[in-house]
Amino acid sequence: MQRYRPQLSFVLVLVLGYVSLDWCYRQVPDQILADRVYRWAINQVAAGIINSVAPTAQVKVDAHRLVSPRATLEVVRGCDGSGLLFLLVAAVLAFTASWSHKLVGLLVASVLVYVLNEVRVITLYFVLVSYPRWFVPLHTSLIPVLIMALSAMFYLWWTRWVSAAASHVSG
Repeated sequence: MQRYRPQLSFVLVLVLGYVSLDWCYRQVPDQILADRVYRWAINQVAAGIINSVAPTAQVKVDAHRLVSPRATLEVVRGCDGSGLLFLLVAAVLAFTASWSHKLVGLLVASVLVYVLNEVRVITLYFVLVSYPRWFVPLHTSLIPVLIMALSAMFYLWWTRWVSAAASHVSG
């Protein structure tokens, strides 16, 4: 059992970290998420980018919705990248690394998930407008798998960077 202690510790911190972050997130009322987080942190940015790329889109923000003459896209709980962010945060915290390396991992993971989620929302808006039949498969399958794969690649890179830095210091 002693031999598996580091792996068990990793899994325990990962699971407890994820469950704790998700529980805290579930305590935030939907209306606060819609009116504050989704409106300002996700939709205003997405609308600005969409309108700059396609000025005729005329996208406006209505709380948790992106609204245009051609489509309405709702951002709801679970469409904000939080689950993936919580998983990456828990995985970074669970990995054996210095706090400075963990801080870098947390910052890069947060930026990565935010950017990927913004790209996802913007892409889904354009798909909804131009190829509505593709919306459901892209929204529910392809894009989530792609985002998870990119996040896993980041985590793999980060763990290798941390391990290389540790071996460089000790070697």
